[in-house]
Amino acid sequence: MVNKTKGGPAPFPREKGVGRGHGGRGTALRLGLVLALAGGACPAAARDAADLARLSLEELTQLEVTSVAKRPQSLSQAPAAVYVIGREDIRRSGATTLPEALRLAPNLHVARLDPLNYSITARGFGGLENANKLLAMVDGRSIYTALHSGVFWDVQNVMLEDLERVEVVSGPGGTLWGANAVNGVINVISRDSRDTQGFLASGVLGTDQRQLSARFGGRAGRHGGYRAYAMGFQRERPGGSVGVLRKDDWDGAQAGFRTDWGGGDDTLTVQGDGYYSGTVVRVPALGASVVQELWGGNLLGRWVRQRADGGRLEVQGYVDLTHRDKDGTLEDVETYDLSFTNALGQGGWYQVVWGGGHRQIRDDFRNTFNPFVLDPRKRWLSVSNGFAQVDLELAPDLRLTLGLKLEHSSFSGLEYLPNARLAWQAGQDTLLWAAVSRAVRTPNRIDRELVFPGVLVKGGMDSESLVAVEAGYRGMPWPGATLSLSGFLNFYDDLRATEFGPGAPLPVAFRNGIEGRSYGLEAWGDQAVTGWWRLSAGLFLLREDFRLKGGRLDRANLSSTGNDPDYQVQVGSRMDLTPDLALDLRFRAVGELPRPKVSAYRALDLRVGWTVAEGVELSLTGSDLLGGNHSEMSAPPDRQYVEPQVRLGLRVGF
Repeated sequence: MVNKTKGGPAPFPREKGVGRGHGGRGTALRLGLVLALAGGACPAAARDAADLARLSLEELTQLEVTSVAKRPQSLSQAPAAVYVIGREDIRRSGATTLPEALRLAPNLHVARLDPLNYSITARGFGGLENANKLLAMVDGRSIYTALHSGVFWDVQNVMLEDLERVEVVSGPGGTLWGANAVNGVINVISRDSRDTQGFLASGVLGTDQRQLSARFGGRAGRHGGYRAYAMGFQRERPGGSVGVLRKDDWDGAQAGFRTDWGGGDDTLTVQGDGYYSGTVVRVPALGASVVQELWGGNLLGRWVRQRADGGRLEVQGYVDLTHRDKDGTLEDVETYDLSFTNALGQGGWYQVVWGGGHRQIRDDFRNTFNPFVLDPRKRWLSVSNGFAQVDLELAPDLRLTLGLKLEHSSFSGLEYLPNARLAWQAGQDTLLWAAVSRAVRTPNRIDRELVFPGVLVKGGMDSESLVAVEAGYRGMPWPGATLSLSGFLNFYDDLRATEFGPGAPLPVAFRNGIEGRSYGLEAWGDQAVTGWWRLSAGLFLLREDFRLKGGRLDRANLSSTGNDPDYQVQVGSRMDLTPDLALDLRFRAVGELPRPKVSAYRALDLRVGWTVAEGVELSLTGSDLLGGNHSEMSAPPDRQYVEPQVRLGLRVGF
């Protein structure tokens, strides 16, 4: 889970009950436990540690999240399967990129495709082209692409040290967040610039990558703050066949800023980023080389007014520009977005949040690799929405949430996205909840406008839909432990199929020809063994049953339903061996992927962190240490293998 940490001048905050505050207790015993991986403290010490651990976990359950209700609420009262990754979790994981940090969420399946690209999904539909049912945002800015409804993770290079937390909600979020929040929502939230004062620099030197980041923050008047950052990286290709192509390492750089002002009820935030990355692709058979490059930038402004009655008004707008010249395709995208959310103050037995927004997207796509093109090449897309959600107190410990969003897309027309959630606070540390929701994935440009004369024609595809039934538990079943359980049953309809034309194998067209269901279980929790040792575990089980609608044929053999493991297991151990020495272990096991077949694999990551002096930390991180190169998603001829890697890190802050 996550540690509740507050912003402040200390570069490396530690949770209560862990670290320097317990440096004098049982250091030798701790080292012995590392070797033995068993045992415990004496009874008196165990009681003290349990109290400290319970206090920390109680604070954890009161951590505020915003992704479930679009207003702050404690994690213990959020009626959804939500997992929170804190900045301390990210630091101690050794992750250097946002996709690698997302591996910490047990309700996500993260599969690396190449040095920059990932398939990241919740509750199924994995794959480069099929990971299109998970909405991801960075500080409220959607990073979804209208080209294929997914996320280009190769350009999401945030500075991890500046993140406050990442909220991962598995399950539909369409009522609040709109179409494409079908199977889940990832909400990346950065820190207020007033909490990132001073200088911080970090560097990583590893067998697979090199990275250097620096940030400086200062004050702007009595109530304002700012920070600016810059980072550069080089990432090597993993081993394995890449067909007739040979690609060099990816080199990239990014810089950005954030400013925050607010001395009373009003807060104003302005932030932006710019980036560039590139590589050289060589074709030995032709004796030619091609430069591939990605560049872009964004600018976001947000105004928040906190009213005296507890209400909250937020207005946000952003501009996002992207240029992609990669793998034979060239795309330029402009996105303009304006939205507002109004959470009304306490109304006694009810609370209301409502809002709306409008987005304009200009897309220009060219393909020089093969004859597939978009017709028309350029397109303006527009999406408008309005939503309302009311939280009703039926009894002191029973709440009902009802919501509806209406969204109009220039591609799919009007969609309705309802949601009903029931939450029962069965005890001080026990929440039971259930939900029924409808969500849709609206057609993208590939669905509607990809053509190849004589092979692929326009088919008039409509939205894919989901009706989801969920139920869950969150609580502290015994002292020193937290546990979250959620089960789901998803009914999908009108999924994309590549259908044959009437009476002939060609041409084919994308149409809504697949239906089916999936069901599964998500579970995760923490156990504080002592004040300096915490264990965590996560489990995800998935079963899928998809079929063609009557009389339909699918040339792609149901490939749009994804390639997913039927299980995923995570186990973590987090130890503060001495006041200055930390050891973190993470093990994960992922089941076999069926289409195409990718073998099950197991991976072990290890990180040792040493605080050399106040504000100076050295770390050694090893990933995939069990050996045996393995693929996480792709298949021949472009299979990419993940190999054991070692990285040395240094972080300095003052």
